[in-house]
Amino acid sequence: MSYLLLSSDLHGAVEQPGYYFDPANANAAPHLDLLLMTQGWRRFVWREVLADSLPRPDPRFLVEQGLSVTGTVRRPNGNPFEKKVGLTLMTTAKNAPPVFVTREADADGRFGFYNLDFSDSTTVLVQAIAGKGNREGVIRFDAFAEPGVNEMRVPFNPVPLDPSALTEYQKRSQDWLAIERQLKLSNATTLKGVTVKAKKIDPFEGRRIYGQAGSSIKVDQINSSGAMSVLDVIRGRVTGVNVSGSFPNYSVTIRGISSIRGGSQPLFLLDGMPVDLQSLLSISVTDVEQIDILKGAEAAIFGVCGGNGVIAVLTKRGNSNYDYGQQKTPGASAPGVEKMRRVGFAPTREFYAPVYDRSGNSRSSDSRPDFRATLHWAPFVQTDAEGKATVHFFASDATTTVRVGVQGATPSGKPGTGGATFRVEP
Repeated sequence: MSYLLLSSDLHGAVEQPGYYFDPANANAAPHLDLLLMTQGWRRFVWREVLADSLPRPDPRFLVEQGLSVTGTVRRPNGNPFEKKVGLTLMTTAKNAPPVFVTREADADGRFGFYNLDFSDSTTVLVQAIAGKGNREGVIRFDAFAEPGVNEMRVPFNPVPLDPSALTEYQKRSQDWLAIERQLKLSNATTLKGVTVKAKKIDPFEGRRIYGQAGSSIKVDQINSSGAMSVLDVIRGRVTGVNVSGSFPNYSVTIRGISSIRGGSQPLFLLDGMPVDLQSLLSISVTDVEQIDILKGAEAAIFGVCGGNGVIAVLTKRGNSNYDYGQQKTPGASAPGVEKMRRVGFAPTREFYAPVYDRSGNSRSSDSRPDFRATLHWAPFVQTDAEGKATVHFFASDATTTVRVGVQGATPSGKPGTGGATFRVEP
């Protein structure tokens, strides 16, 4: 509370900021006025403040409502495009649906995707399209500004040992020795090695954000013989997929699928990245490993873009353990596509708390002593209409005094803190 309301708005260090918020201190208010007059705001006139005529400088940092991905897109020679450049961003994270966002770059080639919401390490792909099918743009991401870390070395000073702490340590050591002694008296033996047999699990495929495809073709020398493109491999081999025409003028239709936009061409993916038909035809059949076809509900993960079905092409890789997270560009190294790994918000984690038997004063089968230092941590406690809330937790085996600290804020942003102590007896 003292930092939010005082220290964050003052220059220099404030000695004992909690002194000015102690309700038991009768001099807190007048001393706070003296502090603000001597160490408070500078270079303003109260007359201008009261008349609301104080000049307001442009903010250096805008309020952030989420994460941002910014950068530039230009021609290979470094010059900006004459026409507007459209960009598509896709984020893929484990156990999370993909997110598609579209933007346009300005006249200088600057672009930005703001207010993004993703957690943990996430793959971010950006594709630029300038004009009709032109992907000769070079995308460069702005460097992520990480907060600096200052290393401060503190000289070692021997700390006098507290007699009560030594007594507590000896008690805990005796408890652990009792456990080891009981295991030996019970003739506990170490089990031999156990072999567990199970079916092989398919390795995680980073390029495939969808589930199991309804139809899949493994490209080999037999089905690719004489084929000039991947569509020749599909022709006549997948039910409901009609491929007409010849190279390079193909027409593809997946029967039974209707699109909100009224088109008939399916969505084409190259190693997980949306591409147009001409880019797909530029890939040699000998470089293709597998072709997946998704229809109906299978393509629901792509939303409206997958309304006409999806044809996903996966290219070959020399190493079966290839790490796609370290790949600079998705799929083939097509110009106009850039990929990066970005760390998002920290995923929600649950504080570990043991659950003991409530039927009596003895625990369930575990008889080891419990000397946890932190008993409970609740990151989100909601009060009721009367401002009250209840939390439950188990105490440890230590005979000690437990300190409770509460910190929170109202919907309008006003901070609030509180604390209490209670004694745990054996």
